[in-house]
Amino acid sequence: MKKVLCFVLLFSVFMGVIYAQSVPKFGEAILSSNKEKAKSLMKENGFNNVGLTMLRCKELDNALCDVISGTSKWCPMCHVFYKKGSIIPSLIKINLVSYLNDNAAANAWKNAGYTIIQSLPSEYTHILVRDLQGQKYSFVARVQILSTPNGTNVNTQLMKILTPD
Repeated sequence: MKKVLCFVLLFSVFMGVIYAQSVPKFGEAILSSNKEKAKSLMKENGFNNVGLTMLRCKELDNALCDVISGTSKWCPMCHVFYKKGSIIPSLIKINLVSYLNDNAAANAWKNAGYTIIQSLPSEYTHILVRDLQGQKYSFVARVQILSTPNGTNVNTQLMKILTPD
């Protein structure tokens, strides 16, 4: 019985790490898709209650946005922001994703090709960039890592920007 319990525990932890490590790639895929494809990708990645609402986004200069939202086991809150009238997403927020510890959270982004360009210790936040030289767009992430005795939660804002020359 102990072996079965140990196996189930290790499998659960392993699955949590797999999902957590997919956050950068999931965000990039969403930011490279239109509204219908974004909804489809969210459902394929286990999101339930995927819906569309309209509200203002302070990160986008208080612009009126269409927002696709959903919840899943690995990501309790995900919001994709489209400026009103746009078919290309402007911002994605992927919140409350659990990791084993701070290092696992940081390594997920480093392994996806991101580099820390600024740390804001007072906010437990890092600004990261994935510079895709030779391609039209690159990605900038604002990653907030919150540690508790029960594990680490990460809140992320990810944007697609024009790659500098």
